[in-house]
Amino acid sequence: MLYSRFIACGDSFTEGMSDEIVDGQYRGWADRMADVMALQTPEFTYANFAVRGKLIHQVAAEQVPVALPYVTGPQTLFSFHAGANDVLRPKYRPEIALPLYTETVRKIAASGATLLLFTVLERTDRKGKTADLWAARFSEFNRNVRAVAQEVGAFVAD
Repeated sequence: MLYSRFIACGDSFTEGMSDEIVDGQYRGWADRMADVMALQTPEFTYANFAVRGKLIHQVAAEQVPVALPYVTGPQTLFSFHAGANDVLRPKYRPEIALPLYTETVRKIAASGATLLLFTVLERTDRKGKTADLWAARFSEFNRNVRAVAQEVGAFVAD
């Protein structure tokens, strides 16, 4: 399917922080993907609302409500990635973050957009209790992403 619109919401992963620098500006995966999509559809439009460091509740409250009115149906590809910054916090509360993630994904899916979600790296080559803690947290996060993606028919970049 060719998409006539691409909307991206999220944190630094989507914003493009520390990605390729072009003319002094970061060009993240979403920007580069939009460049390619624009070549395929003459009336293509793109909006990247992502901001580095944002937590799930911030993306859900500040970006998604602004982005949703731009959805024009399944020809709009809507990417959503938030949660890694939450998981990294010492006082991470999965009983709050995971349901909010799920609720936000359901809201986006209800717009009729084609939805793209992302899992995160669960384990690196590090060993020890801290590495095990991160792996457990990110594994639980990824299970939640996959479950809600299956529920709403979203694509998952894994």
